[in-house]
Amino acid sequence: MELAFAFNLGEQHIDITYGDQLAGTISAQNGQPQFRVNPERSPEEQRVIMQKLGEASQAMPDTLNALVIEFGAKRHADNFAHAIAQIQPDRRRQIHLGSGNDVRDGWLNVDFQPWLAETYHPDRNLLIADLRRGLKLPPNSAEVVYSSHFFEHLSFAEAQIMVTDCCQFLKPGGRFRAMLPNFSELFDATTNNKTETLKEVIDTGFLDFLPAQHRVMGNWMSRGIFEFGQHKHIWDTENLPLLLRDSGFTDIMVSEFDPDIDNSRPIRVRWSFFIDAIKA
Repeated sequence: MELAFAFNLGEQHIDITYGDQLAGTISAQNGQPQFRVNPERSPEEQRVIMQKLGEASQAMPDTLNALVIEFGAKRHADNFAHAIAQIQPDRRRQIHLGSGNDVRDGWLNVDFQPWLAETYHPDRNLLIADLRRGLKLPPNSAEVVYSSHFFEHLSFAEAQIMVTDCCQFLKPGGRFRAMLPNFSELFDATTNNKTETLKEVIDTGFLDFLPAQHRVMGNWMSRGIFEFGQHKHIWDTENLPLLLRDSGFTDIMVSEFDPDIDNSRPIRVRWSFFIDAIKA
């Protein structure tokens, strides 16, 4: 007999059957698949089921991790309206997209961490949201929206939705500020074999995940562009302003590092470009 899997969207887990009877479930816990075997199955059946689940986990780890992410995304999407209702207007005047570990006082920090149980964490003013779908905040309610190395994690279509939403929830005159990876120097260094630039990158530890002999131009380019499969789109000083203009922003300009708002990690400051825009 083989295991069979079925989505249980109501309970937000996967039902596992073995021999046409419930064998257990797969759910998300701390960002990892969590297997639970039906305690009503005999000890021998439980042993066989766990063995087959282990084989399935090894055979399709990316699939199971993707399911964990999507179930978490759905749970937080279902809770989104209730979470927004808990946030006082004065706590969502400044929006920090893709906050990650850079949780800031005085900002509504928004990040996609689908493994967390709660959608809103008032102690950190942290909102868990699937930003691939945009961010549906009340219109004309925020004064500034900021992100650092976030938009490259969205596809072009997802970024269109997000930028449109930003324009909608910002007040007239509200500020859009983005700090993004600057790939132009990466491409220039690779094309022209600028080994001194590569050495500068190596000295930052950016390629420490590789053995020393593999810290070469091509692997720097691969890490920078793909970021272990997490990046979806390359933005530059031409295509992001075009997208902002299409969405209703004006006064769009390439800017410089602003210590009052930008992420100050030296590697970010060194390898980033900066875009400012104003909602008309």
